Amino acid sequence: MNQTFNIGFNFQTMAESQPEAPAIIAEDITLSYAKLWKITAAFAERMHQHGIDQSSIIAVHTNDIIVSLASLLASSLLGAQYVAVSKILEQDGVITPTHYIRSPEVEGADDKNYIQIDHSWAPAFVDIDKNVSYPGYRSADAPWMILHTSGTTGTAKYMVLSQRLVFDRSHAVQNDFHGQKTRVSILFSCQTRPFYARALAALLFGSTLIDSINICFWQQEKVNTVCGSSYQINKLLADNTMTPKIDLVEVSGAKLTADIAAVLKSSFTKVIDFYGAGETNKSHANEITIGSSGEIVATGIKLDGRIEIVDEHDNPCAAGKRGLVRIKNDYLVPGYLNAPAAQQKSFRDGWFYPGDYGHWGKAGALVIEGRDDELVNIAGIKFDPSRIDTALLTCTGIKAAACFLIPSSDVENKLMAFVELVDFKAPDQYINKAYQHCVEKFGTVIAPINIIVVPEIPRTEDGAVKRQKCKDMAVEIFKHAARKN
Repeated sequence: MNQTFNIGFNFQTMAESQPEAPAIIAEDITLSYAKLWKITAAFAERMHQHGIDQSSIIAVHTNDIIVSLASLLASSLLGAQYVAVSKILEQDGVITPTHYIRSPEVEGADDKNYIQIDHSWAPAFVDIDKNVSYPGYRSADAPWMILHTSGTTGTAKYMVLSQRLVFDRSHAVQNDFHGQKTRVSILFSCQTRPFYARALAALLFGSTLIDSINICFWQQEKVNTVCGSSYQINKLLADNTMTPKIDLVEVSGAKLTADIAAVLKSSFTKVIDFYGAGETNKSHANEITIGSSGEIVATGIKLDGRIEIVDEHDNPCAAGKRGLVRIKNDYLVPGYLNAPAAQQKSFRDGWFYPGDYGHWGKAGALVIEGRDDELVNIAGIKFDPSRIDTALLTCTGIKAAACFLIPSSDVENKLMAFVELVDFKAPDQYINKAYQHCVEKFGTVIAPINIIVVPEIPRTEDGAVKRQKCKDMAVEIFKHAARKN
């Protein structure tokens, strides 16, 4: 069977073409392409021995980048479907895995019969037939990777990527990877969609993954590309500045603020802010530069495919006018699994509607303002809570903020906010000034009536605020306060 689009077979070809080239470099280990291929082949053999085949759905739980990639590539060789274990997977029951696999550093759920990866999975303990013929997938469009949305505002939705789709998406970004010249550090966790999207492309085009968040190690190993959310990278840099600058940082996920953009420009020569989703792949890019007066300038970079801002009738909006974002390209998933209402809302006439609204700024920049499903009704006014986030971030002493509806049936729709402080000296002073600033900007009806200091605001992997999780936290805070009183 023709396996042209099979990611596992393509990785094998790359490993055979440059066996000694480093595939993964960590602070305690370096794996060549040949070694990573041997681990992948050993995993495929052990998985086969456990009955994993084209009819299987394997759920893998690991924090180890090598286990994550080897198990994913092995599933491709065997033609099995692959899903990462998560709380969402365990709670909603939409996907029913046939096999659960975990590495030793993580714990498995008591009600699941986990296959544990141990020393016997290492190539030295596995009899690997060099002439083995792997079955691969039944067809290029057979289901392979099962992903889910973040579920920040409601129920998470599942989507399926085929071998062909992942292959095409990887080739769409091949200009980001220049063989062994590219050394990339990916900050997203090793079982997340944004990690897989970048890591697989890097391996298919012969680049090196640097598995570290140590910026000194980055300099030692000559990292020239960093991928992550603006929140992750800003947190990692803290008060540090990369000297010399790293060539490129690719940020995605939560909105890139002017303050964080300035921090990034001080450590990276080129800053690219990507917009996209698991449903679409990369859809738009803004290059971030510093203007002559020190202001942050975003310049749009056209990618393949189309992206539009439209009104409620799907008519394109003029530059500067707010509307809903919609995307059309060759990398869209077919839809969602067992979620017909969500699919009908998001996939229409060949377009994907991610639920974001924004406008076209100067120089073709895409400006995302918020999410349609996060709008709240305050005294008859539709309002985006993220506007409060932005306003609070301009206040002295506040380094992060998240606004959301007060989770109480006893209170008419009112807003509250969580904030993280730069330090805890005089917190009341910071909070009082922040509240007054919101009143001046939005009025007393809109301004959050409660602003609470928390150690850390719940966020997704890409830095977006989990507003539903914030509401759940607020409920617990109110319960705790009631018990004390």
